[in-house]
Order: sequence, then structure tokens, then C-alpha cells
Amino acid sequence: MKKLLFIIPLFVFSFSSVQDKAVIEWLNVNAIPIEDAIPTTPPTAFAANVPQKFKDSGIFLMVTLFFVVIGFFFG
Repeated sequence: MKKLLFIIPLFVFSFSSVQDKAVIEWLNVNAIPIEDAIPTTPPTAFAANVPQKFKDSGIFLMVTLFFVVIGFFFG
């Protein structure tokens, strides 16, 4: 019975396509650039494109500062 409960969803989900062309195009249009291909440059493109509601939240600021510090020491 457990095998049947595993096989049926596996069969159903293997033939469904979630990311059609409209979804992929929406993701490409609304994507926030994080950085360029050079790993030593600071993430200025990310800082310029952060939505205001994320800038206002304290936890987002702490996480961003954490990754900037980590990138500074290990980048």
C-alpha cells in the first residue's frame, strides 16, 4: 500500500509541467540582479533593486549585512 501511495503521485507529477513559457518569462522580467560574473565586485546591482518593503524590515537588513560581511572576508 505504501508503494502505491508513492507511485501514484510520482506518476502524476512526472507528467505535469509547472514552468511553462509564461512563468519563465515572468521570472526573467521580474528577476532582481544580484551581482555580475566577477566575484570580487560588491553587489551594487542588488542594493539598487531591493524593494522598499524589504529595506524597511530589520531581519532583511541583518541578513544582507551578514552576507556582505561574509563576502568581504571570504570573497
